[in-house]
Amino acid sequence: MVILEDTRQKKGKHDLKENWFLENDILLYRSKLFAGDYCLPPAVAVDTKQNLMEIAGNICGNSSERKRFREECKTAQSAGCKLVFLIEHGKTVKTAPDLIGKRIKLGSGKVIDGSCSTQ
Repeated sequence: MVILEDTRQKKGKHDLKENWFLENDILLYRSKLFAGDYCLPPAVAVDTKQNLMEIAGNICGNSSERKRFREECKTAQSAGCKLVFLIEHGKTVKTAPDLIGKRIKLGSGKVIDGSCSTQ
């Protein structure tokens, strides 16, 4: 299997994922991607988020951050590509509905869950 990694991903910051790819015989090539941080060509792109604060900032942050995030989502949708978000947060949150009832600095878990569930 081949996975593309966006050239804007910082080297050395994603060793855990890269080692997993290597251990599972997945070839990783760097290329500029139109959406996401990783892509399983041509149908799926994965955008990694460091934690819940990063996705909260994308959804509930300032207008320029929200606009950039929305445009990336629209670009993937226009290309017929499913954009998946991988949020590396911890063991208590496994899916977007797990956020309901949690309070995050930039917005409620309910708002983030609703936004993540939008197609």
